[in-house]
Amino acid sequence: MKILNRKGSFFKDWSVKMLCLVCAIVLYFMIGYVSFAQRVVEIPLELRLPEGYSSQNIIPSSIALKMEGENSIIYLIAPNEIEAICDFSQVSEKVLEESIQNKEPLEAKVNLIYDTGIIKVGSELTFTVEPDSVKVLFKRGT
Repeated sequence: MKILNRKGSFFKDWSVKMLCLVCAIVLYFMIGYVSFAQRVVEIPLELRLPEGYSSQNIIPSSIALKMEGENSIIYLIAPNEIEAICDFSQVSEKVLEESIQNKEPLEAKVNLIYDTGIIKVGSELTFTVEPDSVKVLFKRGT
């Protein structure tokens, strides 16, 4: 008899119990997102051009680095520990001359350089940069 009474009390007011379970799950995920933050910092952009060539167009001097992750991680990262580099130094002379002749800019991605022993980008921390690439219209000389 006691077993039947316990089963009966378990299923009694099941809708209220289900609502409490849903609220608990929602609260659990909300707490997880509260510690997740976003931080945007400006860092200088280093442009590496091939020797004997310069840029005709205006190049941004800095980029916006967006860091997303836990509060306890992203606010410990100093922006001066991260370098942004856009490297055109390995572009062949043939490609450069074609670019100059056709007046078409060349494009390269912005790469971030940082100490992977200190900053561990992955599932808990992500970096995005804006702009993520730079276009340069080359000219001979400096």
